Amino acid sequence: MGRSALNKLGAVVSTYHLCMKYPVGKEVGRVWVDHRVARHCYEDSLRIGSWSTQANRPDVNVLDLNLDPRCDDDNERPLPAKDLKEINIDQDPVHKTKIGTTLG
Repeated sequence: MGRSALNKLGAVVSTYHLCMKYPVGKEVGRVWVDHRVARHCYEDSLRIGSWSTQANRPDVNVLDLNLDPRCDDDNERPLPAKDLKEINIDQDPVHKTKIGTTLG
């Protein structure tokens, strides 16, 4: 989930508390992390070694969410208009800008 999806949901994420809250009608929905599972995943990410030692552990269903706003791949910038018209800003013909034909 990217930042834009969380904003559209109106979600508030707390990495310190390992939870997320979001509005559901007049109620507040909550998503919590199992602290033991989070600790287990964190320790596994730090462990260097063979993967064969993890074969004896039970399977854990994990949803990988990238909540870092610096890695947002969504392009929410406005797109340029297709039909542009050049307008002189000053008496000097070098000073020009382009605007959409619907504005001109």
